[in-house]
Amino acid sequence: MFHGADEQKNELIKGLVEETKERFGGPQGALAAQFIGLYFDRVPPADIVEHGHNALYGSALAHWNFAAQRQPGETKVRVYNPSLEEYGWKSDHTVVEIANDDMPFLVDSVAAELGRCEIPVLLIIHPVINVQRKDGAIVALGGADTTPIEMTGESFL
Repeated sequence: MFHGADEQKNELIKGLVEETKERFGGPQGALAAQFIGLYFDRVPPADIVEHGHNALYGSALAHWNFAAQRQPGETKVRVYNPSLEEYGWKSDHTVVEIANDDMPFLVDSVAAELGRCEIPVLLIIHPVINVQRKDGAIVALGGADTTPIEMTGESFL
């Protein structure tokens, strides 16, 4: 049976969210699962359907773990080559992860600098997620369409 790209994307995200809930359980598992759903929500289906479940799960979970503890105003940047042994997932490509307060032109600036250095960009996933933190730890999440007063938009690139 053939499924459209949107249906494939939705099924893929649903599977990633369910796996996260099963693996972690409890409030942190629910937050991580919500993050993964929001992380891929606005990514065009063609950009993620071709990637395998394990690569998508590993990349989103790695970004979650990297950004889970951060102070407002702090910018976190990590450039790495994921391996199963060290990061729990693998990729044949170098990964750049950024977590910081939402700001204009972040994606354009990073992409322009990579281009200036003649580094090709294969995939950009850039959700802006409303986050509530306590002592730097994420305690609640909301989509870009929700703006509860105690949440601020954060950029995950």
